[in-house]
Amino acid sequence: MNQEKRMAWNEPGGSGDKDPWGGNRGGNQGPPDLDELFKNLQKKFGGLFGGKGGRGGGSSSGSGGAIGIGIVVVLLLVFWGVTGFYKVEEAERGVVLRFGKHVDTTQKGLHWHLPTPIEKVIKVDITKVHTV
Repeated sequence: MNQEKRMAWNEPGGSGDKDPWGGNRGGNQGPPDLDELFKNLQKKFGGLFGGKGGRGGGSSSGSGGAIGIGIVVVLLLVFWGVTGFYKVEEAERGVVLRFGKHVDTTQKGLHWHLPTPIEKVIKVDITKVHTV
């Protein structure tokens, strides 16, 4: 019958420097170095935007930076476009102003307008009497 010696993972024993999950971390028993973590992140994100990617990062092509900038521009345009959605309730009307000039009045429902600074929507409650 094969019997093996069992002990807690943090007790000294025959396992050497191995952690309980099977990885060998050697003599370094502390958490990962934060400076090293930040350098690795800079290398990864620096390459995306056309940077050197850290010291000794090798050669990077200019097209990687253009792709990274293009992705950021597209994401910003999508976010800007999504901010143009607005909802008009039953008792409201939406007054759409383009550069301050009235261009449309919308009924209830979900609508889209050119986002700020091009167009602005003012919701007016039509059940109240407004006086000047």
